[in-house]
Amino acid sequence: LARRGGLVGVRLPERPTDRKVAVVGGGPGGVACAIRLLERGHTVTLYEKGTRLGGTPDSIIPGERYRDAGTETEAILKPAVEAGRLAVQYGVALGEQVALAELRKQFDAVLLAPGLGKGARLCSAPEGVTDAMTFLRQIKAGAIKSVPAAVAVLGGGNTAMDAAVAASHAGARDVYLLYRRSFAEMPAWPSERDHFLESGGHCMILTQPVGYEADENGKLAGVRVVRTTLGEPDRSGRRRPEPVAGSERVLKARLAIEALGQELTESLKGALSDLPLTEDGLIRTENGAFRTSLPRVYAAGDIVNGGTTAVQCISEGMRAADQIDADLRV
Repeated sequence: LARRGGLVGVRLPERPTDRKVAVVGGGPGGVACAIRLLERGHTVTLYEKGTRLGGTPDSIIPGERYRDAGTETEAILKPAVEAGRLAVQYGVALGEQVALAELRKQFDAVLLAPGLGKGARLCSAPEGVTDAMTFLRQIKAGAIKSVPAAVAVLGGGNTAMDAAVAASHAGARDVYLLYRRSFAEMPAWPSERDHFLESGGHCMILTQPVGYEADENGKLAGVRVVRTTLGEPDRSGRRRPEPVAGSERVLKARLAIEALGQELTESLKGALSDLPLTEDGLIRTENGAFRTSLPRVYAAGDIVNGGTTAVQCISEGMRAADQIDADLRV
């Protein structure tokens, strides 16, 4: 009813400014930034590498936690599109169809919020090892109908929990969540962890994956793990896991799902070669701000925070828009 009545659309000021902003990435952070900039009167071009807006949450987060936001997003943006103040270009990826230098020439400011796009890997792996983003995307799209009886999930965040629960729902008899620290350090929300345990999963804390075993056909036969103890805190503030000598063994599994974090794709690294990165391979921004080292180039979302929640990305996108707006009015 609200959509039909036009009550959810972005509210545009009567007169636009003469400023044009490029937003790279149609996920929660990019869309939030675009909406806030439109509300400030700026004209926005939104670049999305996929065929729809929504980004990673839309494609991988299970429906019970994050339902399709595409219809709502389109309804919000519709007044801006009809007024000619917003253009959405699909199938355009930074470093492939468009370059950062090109955007800097065409626009008064650029926000980079393309996400990371690549799952971090444990090591070279045999057939039967996949990353959590790919697995969840295929599950949500209906491309995976069943999984082996024994599944190992590597990681302790919300994405790991989502993948573990999805594997259980897809028919796995035993799902082993391998996490090298304890419950106290586990980054997953307690409610998500409990949901996994309630689904019948096995949470193997103080267990560090170190490699894979393959069968005679080159397919995954198991995950090599070692027991750990916890030492002093590392730079993350969590106690550092230390392998226990002589404790290595093989956990039998026919599917391993790596949820070890995200990193920049090679094409994105090349596209961002003019920007300094942090030790974690993320775009470095000003302390407490979203400005990069390049004038009028800003960054927000996973490419800055390493991958957290959709809510945080939305917040960062809105705050980045406020900063862009303030800088453009100087």
